[in-house]
This record gives sequence, structure tokens and C-alpha cells, in this order.
Amino acid sequence: MTTWVVLIGLGSLIAYASNRFSLQSVSLALIAALAVLYALAPEQAQAPSVAEAFSGFASEALITIVALMVLGKALIVTGALQPVATLLSQAMNSVPRLAFAAVLVGGFALSGFLNDTPVVVMLLPIVIGAAARTDTSAATMLMPMNYAVILGGMMTAIGTSTNLLVNGLSAGNGGPSFQFFDFYLLALPGAVVGLIYLLTVAPWILRKSAAAPDQQDEEVFLSSMRVSDESAVAGKMLYQFQAMGGAQIRLRHLVRSGREVSRFPSIRLRAGDMLVLAGTATNLSQLADAAGLSPSGEAPPTQAELNDDEKLLSRQCVVSASSPLVGVTVRESHLERRFDVRVTGLSEAVTREHTRAATDVKFIPVRAGDSLLLEGSEDGIGQACQELALIPVGEPLRRRASRDAMLALVIFALVILAAVTKMLPISVAAVSGVLACVVTTVLNWDEIEQSVQWRIVLIVASSIALGGALVQSGAMSLLAEQITGVASQWPLPLTIAALLTLAGLLTNFVSNNAAAAIMTPLALELARLLNAPLEPFVLAVLFGANMCFLTPMAYQTNLLVMSAAGYRFNDFAKVGAPLFVLLVPTLTASLAWRYL
Repeated sequence: MTTWVVLIGLGSLIAYASNRFSLQSVSLALIAALAVLYALAPEQAQAPSVAEAFSGFASEALITIVALMVLGKALIVTGALQPVATLLSQAMNSVPRLAFAAVLVGGFALSGFLNDTPVVVMLLPIVIGAAARTDTSAATMLMPMNYAVILGGMMTAIGTSTNLLVNGLSAGNGGPSFQFFDFYLLALPGAVVGLIYLLTVAPWILRKSAAAPDQQDEEVFLSSMRVSDESAVAGKMLYQFQAMGGAQIRLRHLVRSGREVSRFPSIRLRAGDMLVLAGTATNLSQLADAAGLSPSGEAPPTQAELNDDEKLLSRQCVVSASSPLVGVTVRESHLERRFDVRVTGLSEAVTREHTRAATDVKFIPVRAGDSLLLEGSEDGIGQACQELALIPVGEPLRRRASRDAMLALVIFALVILAAVTKMLPISVAAVSGVLACVVTTVLNWDEIEQSVQWRIVLIVASSIALGGALVQSGAMSLLAEQITGVASQWPLPLTIAALLTLAGLLTNFVSNNAAAAIMTPLALELARLLNAPLEPFVLAVLFGANMCFLTPMAYQTNLLVMSAAGYRFNDFAKVGAPLFVLLVPTLTASLAWRYL
């Protein structure tokens, strides 16, 4: 049994790290493999039952995570966070240097209470827009902003799903259970050191990076434009059209009769040709007007068809991680027909240009952090944002009554207050908060279903199953005994630093929840064998599993800023490695001071 559990665990780690398979697929395969193993070994006295392979789905940690996803959805769809975004945006326009510090601190503070991804998605357009207006490089600000948000996530018991998972695994294996702010002051010295580094040194490193100077700060979109008989460029040669667009517009593909054709300068454009263009929203709109091109897709209502109090809008909307659009195309979602809007552009990521389709951008799968350019009425765009978990950039849309936003804030504040004062366990408070959202009609059940990310559910459930299997099979005891032979000769702070470093390195190459599932039982076993306090060992794993600074694939928000700023792989190592090195001794000293 032990050998098979270890092989399954190693196989899952290799699959997580390879990036060849989706995290959901690896997680489901892990659960299935453990269930099959348990089913085929019923005669062993201490063999786990099949039910234990699926126990993660009923764990208190997972229920809490799902409930917090729903509460975060309520804050997004009601526009409750829009005043914060507007305030930060105005500050970035007036006092950019001081406001950049406010963005770092604001993102850091918010992520202690909310999932990191919506916080980064909310701040992305603010930073990019401010960089464009102040003629600075967004690449010098986006990565520090992202790392500040990640730092904030390690501060509280609900900051990330990893924190809740470590807490649940620790309590389930006889270790300590931490309440909301129990380790905030212990993590604070590391956070202060990290924020100072991100505010001062990290932008300087990124300014020296080869990737940063060449990036365009204003977001670039791909747009599919069709040539009609009335187009000014119909019959003109391609080089004449490109001269009209100038250097600001790039022609990615020329599609004729559903097939891509070579972009020879002398080829003449015909009615019906599809041009896949890359440029900023402003430049694309100006070229479309000058050349008489029309975006592909459903036509929105004209200004004449709208009511007197409505006007035709064009808005940039960011796709949140909980959006049902993630993983599907605009065509598959029927977005334009459902909300009577037109999608005129989809954000172009430098790192994935080679994956972009050649015929129509509306056949390209959408990812979290992508931006859509929507054209339509305020109500149409607002309804699309509400139902599809899109975050509009700029002035708030008339999406929900202010009553809903206020209720969402009050409910969330009461949940946090109940958890902080220990009036209720965080799991009970969060589930009660979801019920309050339903009773007060802040959220409907469709929105609640959309808020649950099955990717996270599967990863957490499989991580709990793997952690339990490693403990019950005796694999963790054997490994801890081997490590104890070496660690017993070390001072306890050095052992804690090594554990923190190992968890931090592991989380940068596999799922952070998978790293937590392996390292938490190991930390408990190691502490018991060394007759040491359990708390600093568990917290070393919790802190280390949040240190996703070294690689872009370590955390989904890393990929969001990589896409937006065009960072290269080694940019994360350049900025993340010094931050990692600063945090290890600072956090170790904090844990040693408190517990040893």
C-alpha cells in the first residue's frame, strides 16, 4: 500500500509540474487512482476505505473555500469594489508615484480577505491605464503589484485556498488550527520587507529587463474586420491599406473564403475578406471608420434604435476567473445574441500569439484576465458584465442597485467580523453569508453556480485525499524519520527555514495546494519526532506554499500579468528570487521569536 501511494503521489506531482495536462484532469486522475487502490486492497487491516478517497469533497476547508468564492462573486457583480477601483484610478492619474504605493498596499490589504485573482484582475487595467497616461512602462509596475497581492494572501486564514487547506490538513492530522488573524503579526515583518522591496528595487530590476522597454503599455487587442463593397479599401492593394493603418496597426491574418491567404503587398483586397488586426482600441476604431470596415459578428442596436436616455457605448471589460466565458469562445457563448452587443476586440497576449486562430478572433478560447471590447447599450453591456462576471474598465456601469452593493459589503463584513471575533467558525460564517446573499436577492442561483470554480474544487479535494493517503499509508512517517536523522543535528530555526524553503520551491513547480498536501503532514511528523512545537512547522509550510514568485506557472495571477506585460520566464526569476531570499530568513526569525 505504501509503495503504491508514494508512486501515485510522485506521478501526480510530475503531471502537475509538466504543464502537459490540465490541473483538473490531474486532480481527478489522482482521486480515481486512490479510490481504485483502496477498492482493490480491502483485506488489509488498516487500509483506507473507498469513501476516504472522496472525503475531500465534504471537508470543512473545501466548503469554506466554495462559500468564500460565492461571497467574492457578490462583491464583483454588485460593483461593491468599484469605488475602490475608481479611487485608485484617480490617484494614479494625479500622483502616480504615491498612488503606486497605494496600489501595492491596497492590493496587499484586499487579498487578505478576497481571492487573489479578482484583486489582480481589478487592478490590472488601473495600472496599465495609468502607465499609458504617465508615459511610463506598465511592465515596471504589474509584477510588483501582483507579488504584493500574493504577499497579502498569506496574511490571514482565508487569504488563499492554500491557507485553508493547510489549516484543514493540520487540524485533521492532530495539529494546530489557526483562526482568522492568528498569524498576521508573524507574517507582517516579511510583508513589510517584501513591500519595500517591491516598491523600490523590483521596478528598477524590471526597468533593466530586456522585455520591459519594448512593451506597449496600452493594451493591444485582436479584432476581426470585414471588407464590404462600400469599404474605402475594397479593390486597393494590401500595402495601401497597411499604410493607412500605420505602424500602430498590425495585420495578423488575411482570410478569404474561410482560408488564410499570403499577405503579399500587391494582393488586392476584396469584399468579403476578413482582416485580423492587432492594435489599441482607439487605433482600431479610427482605422475601421477611415477604411469603412465592419467588425464581424452580431450588429448591436444603432443609436437611432435606442431610447432617448440611452447611448451607444464601447467598453473594455476584463474576464474574471469565475466567468463562464473562461475556456470557451465568443461564438460558443452566444454572448452577442444574448445581450444584444457586439464583441469588437479580444486582448492579444504576446506570449500566446502562436495559438491565435487565423480566421476569426471570436473562435479563440477566452482566458481569465483577457479583455473584451464590447459595443452596445449601457444596459446590454451591464447585463453581460453581471451574468458573465466581467469587470468593466473605467466609470462604473449601471449594473445593480446601490442597495445590492451595500448589502454585499455588509454581509461580507459580518462574515469577517464573526470569524475574527470567533463568534462562529469561518466555515459556518461563510455558509451563513451565502444564505444571506440568497435571502436578500443579492445573488441568484445562476450567479452562485457561476462563482464556483471546479478547477479549485478538484485540486483541493484531491490534495486532501493525497495528504490523507500519505499519512495513513505510513509514507510520511518513513520520510520524516529519514529527515530527522539529519535535522536532529541542526538548530530548530534552521530546520524551519529548510522546511519553508522546500515548500516554497515545490509550490513554484507544482500546484501550491499539492505542495501543501505533501508538506503539511511531513511538517507535523517532523515536529513530533523532534519534540518541537507544531505551530512553527505548520506555518512554515503555509508561508512557503504562498511564495509563488519564481516561475510564471506557479500561480494563475503570474500568468495574468505575464500576458498583460509580455514578461519573459526569466523576469519572474530576476524579481522573484531576491524576494524569496528576503522572506525566508525574515519569516523564520518571526516564527522562531514566537514559538522557539
